[in-house]
Amino acid sequence: MVTSKDSATPYPAEPVPKRIPADVMIDSTRHQPRHRRVEVLYTDRAWRLAEVLAWARCPAGWAALVRWSDSSEDWRHYDEQFIRPL
Repeated sequence: MVTSKDSATPYPAEPVPKRIPADVMIDSTRHQPRHRRVEVLYTDRAWRLAEVLAWARCPAGWAALVRWSDSSEDWRHYDEQFIRPL
């Protein structure tokens, strides 16, 4: 018999796009997103819904300010392999 404890992974799934510290993005000009609703790839290979609040240039290219399902927000490096519009 398999219990939920047996099937639980020791490491929770995390979003794949690299997190960018807010202090790096503080002075960036924000742009309105064309598509707010997106899917983000997680480390467990599942796509999860999120909302893009803004886009901005960052040292590595573009970054998206993402609001997650738990209402938290953070900046993530944009890569079309990991963030896609609905």
